Amino acid sequence: MDEQGKTSGEGWRERLAAERRRHILEAAARAFARKGFAQTTMKEIAAEAGIAPGTIYLYFKNKEDLLISLPSLIAEETLADAMAEVGSLQDLMSPADLEATLCHLIRNGIRRMIQHIEVFRVLLSSVPVMDEETREVYLRHTPLYFGSALGQIFQTYVEQGVFRDMDLTIVARALIGMIFFFVLVQEVLPGQRVMPLDYDDVAREITRLFLYGALAQPDETANTEEES
Repeated sequence: MDEQGKTSGEGWRERLAAERRRHILEAAARAFARKGFAQTTMKEIAAEAGIAPGTIYLYFKNKEDLLISLPSLIAEETLADAMAEVGSLQDLMSPADLEATLCHLIRNGIRRMIQHIEVFRVLLSSVPVMDEETREVYLRHTPLYFGSALGQIFQTYVEQGVFRDMDLTIVARALIGMIFFFVLVQEVLPGQRVMPLDYDDVAREITRLFLYGALAQPDETANTEEES
Protein backbone atom coordinates (compact mmCIF):
# COMPACT_ATOMS: atom_id res chain seq x y z
CA MET A 1 0.00 0.00 0.00
CA ASP A 2 1.42 3.40 -0.97
CA GLU A 3 1.63 6.33 1.44
CA GLN A 4 -1.46 8.01 0.04
CA GLY A 5 -3.53 4.84 0.42
CA LYS A 6 -2.27 4.37 3.96
CA THR A 7 -3.22 7.94 4.88
CA SER A 8 -6.66 7.50 3.29
CA GLY A 9 -7.21 4.28 5.24
CA GLU A 10 -6.23 5.92 8.52
CA GLY A 11 -8.59 8.81 7.82
CA TRP A 12 -11.45 6.40 7.18
CA ARG A 13 -10.80 4.57 10.45
CA GLU A 14 -10.68 7.85 12.36
CA ARG A 15 -14.00 8.95 10.89
CA LEU A 16 -15.57 5.59 11.66
CA ALA A 17 -14.32 5.74 15.26
CA ALA A 18 -15.65 9.30 15.64
CA GLU A 19 -19.06 8.24 14.31
CA ARG A 20 -19.21 5.23 16.63
CA ARG A 21 -18.15 7.35 19.59
CA ARG A 22 -20.86 9.89 18.82
CA HIS A 23 -23.47 7.16 18.40
CA ILE A 24 -22.63 5.80 21.85
CA LEU A 25 -22.80 9.27 23.43
CA GLU A 26 -26.21 9.91 21.89
CA ALA A 27 -27.45 6.58 23.28
CA ALA A 28 -26.03 7.43 26.71
CA ALA A 29 -27.78 10.81 26.67
CA ARG A 30 -31.13 9.16 25.95
CA ALA A 31 -30.62 6.50 28.62
CA PHE A 32 -29.48 9.02 31.24
CA ALA A 33 -32.48 11.25 30.42
CA ARG A 34 -34.91 8.38 31.03
CA LYS A 35 -33.49 6.87 34.22
CA GLY A 36 -30.91 9.32 35.53
CA PHE A 37 -27.17 8.90 35.56
CA ALA A 38 -26.93 6.93 38.80
CA GLN A 39 -29.61 4.38 37.84
CA THR A 40 -28.45 3.74 34.27
CA THR A 41 -26.14 0.79 33.61
CA MET A 42 -23.56 0.36 30.87
CA LYS A 43 -25.55 -2.66 29.67
CA GLU A 44 -28.61 -0.45 29.19
CA ILE A 45 -26.56 2.12 27.28
CA ALA A 46 -25.20 -0.63 25.02
CA ALA A 47 -28.74 -1.87 24.37
CA GLU A 48 -29.82 1.67 23.55
CA ALA A 49 -26.94 1.95 21.09
CA GLY A 50 -27.58 -1.48 19.62
CA ILE A 51 -24.06 -2.75 20.32
CA ALA A 52 -22.40 -5.31 22.56
CA PRO A 53 -21.64 -4.00 26.09
CA GLY A 54 -17.93 -4.56 25.66
CA THR A 55 -17.83 -2.30 22.58
CA ILE A 56 -18.42 0.79 24.72
CA TYR A 57 -15.13 0.20 26.54
CA LEU A 58 -13.24 0.55 23.27
CA TYR A 59 -14.22 4.22 23.30
CA PHE A 60 -14.95 5.15 26.93
CA LYS A 61 -13.36 4.03 30.19
CA ASN A 62 -16.56 3.90 32.24
CA LYS A 63 -19.95 5.52 32.80
CA GLU A 64 -18.37 8.62 34.31
CA ASP A 65 -16.24 9.06 31.20
CA LEU A 66 -19.43 8.98 29.12
CA LEU A 67 -21.01 11.67 31.28
CA ILE A 68 -17.97 13.93 31.13
CA SER A 69 -17.88 13.54 27.33
CA LEU A 70 -21.53 14.45 26.77
CA PRO A 71 -20.91 18.21 26.24
CA SER A 72 -18.87 17.32 23.17
CA LEU A 73 -22.14 16.34 21.45
CA ILE A 74 -23.14 19.99 21.41
CA ALA A 75 -19.69 21.50 21.10
CA GLU A 76 -18.64 19.56 18.01
CA GLU A 77 -21.73 20.56 16.03
CA THR A 78 -21.71 24.16 17.24
CA LEU A 79 -18.02 24.66 16.55
CA ALA A 80 -18.27 22.98 13.15
CA ASP A 81 -20.93 25.54 12.25
CA ALA A 82 -18.75 28.34 13.61
CA MET A 83 -15.67 27.20 11.70
CA ALA A 84 -17.73 27.11 8.51
CA GLU A 85 -18.52 30.77 9.10
CA VAL A 86 -14.92 31.80 9.74
CA GLY A 87 -14.25 32.18 6.04
CA SER A 88 -16.78 34.99 5.88
CA LEU A 89 -14.89 36.77 8.64
CA GLN A 90 -11.48 36.65 6.98
CA ASP A 91 -12.18 39.75 4.89
CA LEU A 92 -14.45 41.83 7.06
CA MET A 93 -15.51 45.02 5.33
CA SER A 94 -17.19 46.79 8.22
CA PRO A 95 -18.21 46.46 11.89
CA ALA A 96 -21.71 45.76 10.61
CA ASP A 97 -20.41 42.63 8.85
CA LEU A 98 -18.83 41.40 12.07
CA GLU A 99 -21.94 42.17 14.11
CA ALA A 100 -24.25 40.36 11.68
CA THR A 101 -21.99 37.30 11.47
CA LEU A 102 -21.41 37.03 15.22
CA CYS A 103 -25.14 37.42 15.86
CA HIS A 104 -25.77 34.58 13.42
CA LEU A 105 -23.22 32.38 15.18
CA ILE A 106 -24.79 33.06 18.58
CA ARG A 107 -28.29 32.39 17.28
CA ASN A 108 -27.13 29.15 15.69
CA GLY A 109 -25.35 28.16 18.92
CA ILE A 110 -28.57 28.67 20.88
CA ARG A 111 -30.44 26.54 18.34
CA ARG A 112 -27.90 23.72 18.72
CA MET A 113 -28.16 23.86 22.50
CA ILE A 114 -31.94 23.63 22.39
CA GLN A 115 -31.72 20.67 19.99
CA HIS A 116 -29.69 18.88 22.67
CA ILE A 117 -31.58 20.22 25.67
CA GLU A 118 -31.86 16.73 27.18
CA VAL A 119 -28.06 16.65 27.41
CA PHE A 120 -28.11 19.86 29.43
CA ARG A 121 -30.80 18.47 31.72
CA VAL A 122 -28.78 15.29 32.27
CA LEU A 123 -25.61 17.22 33.01
CA LEU A 124 -27.35 19.59 35.42
CA SER A 125 -29.10 16.80 37.31
CA SER A 126 -25.98 14.61 37.43
CA VAL A 127 -23.58 17.08 39.04
CA PRO A 128 -24.93 16.52 42.60
CA VAL A 129 -24.49 12.73 42.34
CA MET A 130 -20.97 12.81 40.86
CA ASP A 131 -18.12 11.81 43.11
CA GLU A 132 -15.64 14.58 43.87
CA GLU A 133 -13.05 13.43 41.34
CA THR A 134 -15.57 13.13 38.49
CA ARG A 135 -17.08 16.52 39.33
CA GLU A 136 -13.67 18.16 39.30
CA VAL A 137 -12.80 16.69 35.89
CA TYR A 138 -16.21 17.58 34.50
CA LEU A 139 -16.10 21.20 35.67
CA ARG A 140 -12.54 21.58 34.41
CA HIS A 141 -13.07 20.06 30.97
CA THR A 142 -16.56 21.19 29.97
CA PRO A 143 -15.59 24.83 29.20
CA LEU A 144 -12.68 23.55 27.10
CA TYR A 145 -15.01 21.90 24.61
CA PHE A 146 -16.32 25.31 23.63
CA GLY A 147 -13.72 27.81 24.81
CA SER A 148 -10.55 26.53 23.16
CA ALA A 149 -11.82 26.54 19.57
CA LEU A 150 -13.71 29.79 20.06
CA GLY A 151 -10.53 31.35 21.43
CA GLN A 152 -8.70 30.27 18.27
CA ILE A 153 -11.32 31.99 16.14
CA PHE A 154 -10.98 35.16 18.18
CA GLN A 155 -7.20 34.98 17.85
CA THR A 156 -7.67 35.37 14.10
CA TYR A 157 -9.53 38.63 14.70
CA VAL A 158 -6.80 39.88 17.03
CA GLU A 159 -4.18 39.18 14.37
CA GLN A 160 -6.30 41.03 11.80
CA GLY A 161 -6.62 44.01 14.14
CA VAL A 162 -10.38 43.56 14.40
CA PHE A 163 -10.23 42.69 18.13
CA ARG A 164 -7.86 44.27 20.61
CA ASP A 165 -5.26 42.10 22.35
CA MET A 166 -6.87 40.49 25.41
CA ASP A 167 -7.08 37.26 27.39
CA LEU A 168 -9.02 35.21 24.85
CA THR A 169 -9.62 32.31 27.25
CA ILE A 170 -11.61 34.60 29.53
CA VAL A 171 -13.31 36.34 26.63
CA ALA A 172 -14.42 33.07 25.01
CA ARG A 173 -15.78 31.70 28.28
CA ALA A 174 -17.57 34.98 29.02
CA LEU A 175 -19.40 34.83 25.70
CA ILE A 176 -20.31 31.17 26.23
CA GLY A 177 -21.53 31.99 29.74
CA MET A 178 -23.87 34.71 28.49
CA ILE A 179 -25.41 32.37 25.94
CA PHE A 180 -25.66 29.44 28.34
CA PHE A 181 -27.42 31.53 31.01
CA PHE A 182 -30.47 32.23 28.83
CA VAL A 183 -30.77 28.63 27.65
CA LEU A 184 -30.40 27.40 31.22
CA VAL A 185 -33.06 29.73 32.62
CA GLN A 186 -35.57 29.36 29.80
CA GLU A 187 -35.15 25.69 28.84
CA VAL A 188 -33.59 23.72 31.69
CA LEU A 189 -34.57 25.07 35.08
CA PRO A 190 -38.06 24.02 36.21
CA GLY A 191 -40.95 26.39 36.81
CA GLN A 192 -40.29 29.15 34.30
CA ARG A 193 -41.47 32.05 36.44
CA VAL A 194 -40.40 34.81 34.11
CA MET A 195 -41.73 35.52 30.66
CA PRO A 196 -39.27 33.93 28.22
CA LEU A 197 -37.32 36.24 25.96
CA ASP A 198 -37.18 35.86 22.19
CA TYR A 199 -33.87 34.24 21.24
CA ASP A 200 -33.41 36.56 18.24
CA ASP A 201 -33.51 39.48 20.68
CA VAL A 202 -31.16 37.63 23.04
CA ALA A 203 -28.65 36.93 20.26
CA ARG A 204 -28.76 40.54 19.05
CA GLU A 205 -28.21 42.09 22.49
CA ILE A 206 -25.48 39.61 23.49
CA THR A 207 -23.69 40.45 20.25
CA ARG A 208 -23.88 44.19 20.88
CA LEU A 209 -22.85 43.85 24.51
CA PHE A 210 -19.94 41.59 23.57
CA LEU A 211 -18.68 43.85 20.79
CA TYR A 212 -19.40 47.32 22.14
CA GLY A 213 -20.01 47.05 25.88
CA ALA A 214 -22.76 48.94 27.67
CA LEU A 215 -21.43 52.49 27.22
CA ALA A 216 -22.98 54.68 24.58
CA GLN A 217 -20.82 55.14 21.50
CA PRO A 218 -19.17 58.59 21.12
CA ASP A 219 -21.69 59.72 18.53
CA GLU A 220 -24.56 58.59 20.72
CA THR A 221 -23.12 60.48 23.69
CA ALA A 222 -22.75 63.61 21.62
CA ASN A 223 -26.35 63.39 20.48
CA THR A 224 -27.53 62.96 24.07
CA GLU A 225 -25.57 66.06 25.21
CA GLU A 226 -26.98 68.14 22.36
CA GLU A 227 -30.53 67.13 23.25
CA SER A 228 -30.01 68.10 26.90
